[in-house]
Amino acid sequence: MHTKDNNTQADWQEIKALFDSAMLLAPALRAAHVQALAKSQSAAQEVLHLLSHTTDALGQQNLLEQGAGPVAALGAQANREGQRLGAWQLIGNIGSGGMGEVWLAERADGSYSGQAAVKILKRGMDSASVLARFDQERQALARLDHPHIARLLDAGLSPDGLPYFVMEHVQGQPIDRAAAGLDITAKLEVFLQLADAVAYAHRNLLVHRDLKPSNVLLNTAAQVKLLDFGIAKALDASDAEQTAQGERPYTPSFASPEQVRGEPVTTATDIYSLGVLLYVMLTGLRPYAREASDMRAVEQAVLHQLPTRPSALSALSAASELAPNWEHTRKKLQGDLDNILLKALAKESTERYASVEAFASDVRAHLSNRPVSARPQTFGYTASKFVRRNKLAVALASAALASLLIGTGVVAWQVHLTNQARQAERQRFAEVRKIVKELVFKYHDQIANL
Repeated sequence: MHTKDNNTQADWQEIKALFDSAMLLAPALRAAHVQALAKSQSAAQEVLHLLSHTTDALGQQNLLEQGAGPVAALGAQANREGQRLGAWQLIGNIGSGGMGEVWLAERADGSYSGQAAVKILKRGMDSASVLARFDQERQALARLDHPHIARLLDAGLSPDGLPYFVMEHVQGQPIDRAAAGLDITAKLEVFLQLADAVAYAHRNLLVHRDLKPSNVLLNTAAQVKLLDFGIAKALDASDAEQTAQGERPYTPSFASPEQVRGEPVTTATDIYSLGVLLYVMLTGLRPYAREASDMRAVEQAVLHQLPTRPSALSALSAASELAPNWEHTRKKLQGDLDNILLKALAKESTERYASVEAFASDVRAHLSNRPVSARPQTFGYTASKFVRRNKLAVALASAALASLLIGTGVVAWQVHLTNQARQAERQRFAEVRKIVKELVFKYHDQIANL
């Protein structure tokens, strides 16, 4: 079996270069070209093996020369049920993407029982660039070990020379549909699982570049699983070249403006896509281009149309199956969540969150009634957050303060009454003194003479 692992990195670079150059020639000239330029017989055999199974525009002619028509070639590709790939046996097709097919497989070597998902490159897609991307996905998955990222289990080449890798089989739904019946708090908690997975990939110097609902599943245990690193890009300081024009893999509705423009990709790209995903999860709608019918219109909206503030969506436009009880939801979105989403969806990457961790931190702050960085930190805002965060303590303190004020008022009133009584006593005493004085000094002599 031919595998990349049987060759050094230098050998593999030679194989890819030879394969790429051979693909530019007619099929009849390829073998001689490879034999003449290959530095080793093993490298030549590897390239010839890959070329023998190529079905691009020139490769289809190669198949015809071998007596197999296009229908036969497609039939061979589709009929994999029961095929053995290493320790795994394919039992049914469960999906198909741009580069590969995904099959459900069972462990067949007796070491243990279990199921997995096998992604195998499509016949006709095995050009040098696609082979490199497929291998890049395998290498990316091999570097990642996170509870919310589907694990890589195995890899190799099929009997007909197509690369495959075996990954954890995830039984679940796309995150937008799976979260449709959840309340806002539960949706945000699910989103935080995804943010944690993407932040982990960034710490391992990988940008996913294609975050969309079909690549983020919520399994039956309510756990997020991030899939498909097929267009992930390494954040290597020595690999800072711009994405090649004409080869900009992305999903327009979830792509960032810099992806659409073909600019260099950074972690800000994933932050933007996370913002679109969270917007869709909370409202059931895209932030813009909701009526667009073609890719060009969506791309123009991504570049120039400002996202609608979530709480400003009308009840009519938001009345989708993903956003029941819209009026109640809209009130929950006002304030923090409006500002968090608009910050993540800023057209300029420098105006977005500095990292996925900062994005997630604001979501956690909202859930715990703490101030979020996406809003101005005014006294009224921070005070209201403090009150919401400490409702019981504030209520008890308010009750204690009210009791203190009432008690102070009662005491003050009692002091006032006491002072009034003392004043009355003093007045009565003064009157008695006056009477006595008159009796002693005014009437004494008159009484004495009498």
